Amino acid sequence: MHVAYRHNIKELIKEIDVSDYDYEKAINRYKSISEFVNKSSLSQYNPEIFVQGSFKLGTAIKPITEDGSYDVDMVLVVTGLDKLDLSQNDFKKKVGYIIQNYVASNGMKTPAKDGKRCWTIDYVDEHNFHIDILPTLSDIQKNVLLYTNKDNTYYNFISEFWDVSNPKEYYLWFIKHSNFEYVKKLHAKQLQMNVEIIPDYKIKTHLQRVVQIFKRHAEVMFEDNIEFKPSSIIITTLCAKAYSKIQTPELYFEDLLKKIAKGLMNELDFLDGKYCVLNPVYPAENLSQKWDDDNYYQQFAKWVNQLKFDLNTEKGIAKRAEEFNLLKRSLFRNNTSSALQKSLELLPYHQKMKWENKIWKDVSIKTYIIDDNKRIIKRLISGELIDKGLNLRFEAEAENLNLYDIYWQITNTGYEAQKCNQLRGDFYESELQSESKIRIENTSYSGKHYVEAFIIDNNNCCVGRSAPFVVNIK
Repeated sequence: MHVAYRHNIKELIKEIDVSDYDYEKAINRYKSISEFVNKSSLSQYNPEIFVQGSFKLGTAIKPITEDGSYDVDMVLVVTGLDKLDLSQNDFKKKVGYIIQNYVASNGMKTPAKDGKRCWTIDYVDEHNFHIDILPTLSDIQKNVLLYTNKDNTYYNFISEFWDVSNPKEYYLWFIKHSNFEYVKKLHAKQLQMNVEIIPDYKIKTHLQRVVQIFKRHAEVMFEDNIEFKPSSIIITTLCAKAYSKIQTPELYFEDLLKKIAKGLMNELDFLDGKYCVLNPVYPAENLSQKWDDDNYYQQFAKWVNQLKFDLNTEKGIAKRAEEFNLLKRSLFRNNTSSALQKSLELLPYHQKMKWENKIWKDVSIKTYIIDDNKRIIKRLISGELIDKGLNLRFEAEAENLNLYDIYWQITNTGYEAQKCNQLRGDFYESELQSESKIRIENTSYSGKHYVEAFIIDNNNCCVGRSAPFVVNIK
């Protein structure tokens, strides 16, 4: 099992990993911007540009959609200016003037965007990139960077109160925890190459792989509610802290995934009566400021529970041989009904079709929200986001349905359904209502749940099967 699982995991990671080509594309664009800035009017202030974030840490992943884009984070540091020389707003404009000139000189159609903290350059080509450039001043005495932030009360005034961070120290902290240098030397030895000539992006430690998988899991889970998706920096920080406390680093990778997932909540900090995530190299920086709104923390906790469920950390749902299928289902979007059906069939509690397969009829599902008296309120579209506590009526649609029996398969997913022992996955007979064979359900558990209709003839054969109807509950 371990050998097969590790092979499958490697193939899965290849599907979400950034290609060497795209890494090199990002590096070339970073170098181009850096060279332009160093030749600009900013050169008198000793500018330095470096990459931070996922591309620097080696935890970047492919966009979740084919038309999605990579986000590359860059920091522009100026050492020849002081925080009391000008306001954040004036400094941001000074940097923006150079960035806008760079965009114009390269013939880009989309102008640079002035965001809350960064200037953003959009590259629109076969490999879309958003490059965020964060203007910062260097506070050499405190070994930190001061960055511009429109939400800062003193943004428009000359003030000593700038937002503070330390991305270089964070990078060193993460690399140390991931045993990166050791893994790179080992890789160089195996290839009989000089370690200095191997690009960092060619190396992936276990910790980097764990972060990549957890980030993709969060993207898929919050695809329809992106505002509440746990940030990359929060996932990365908690994974590294949990990894550093694992006493047996020789664990199989699948066991490492589980152990880190189970340890995430134990790595939270506590400040002013609330859970939070502080920067491990600069604790004065709260990485989870959004958690001041309790909804963000609650959604984070829900994600951790879903992650543990999909990794089968308690071994309560899947058999050992089925664990990979549970994980894979949670990391990929399903754009077609056939792909979605295949994905559902990977779930260990999704029952196999119990009739002989002789499908030839087309069948679809019409779904309505109804009131307590079973009167129709509105038609529902598959995947449409809806509230809990609603009554739904499912009705099969096909020719000559009166000649057949209609069965329904209800499959729930998610932590809430699991907690209530309501994952289901079994079959139900129809209810007869106004000569229609229907199924009525209530929206009780958040997450995506699936309804399928089966047409059964007199010979106990399945002659029609609908595409899964997606019930997407807030």
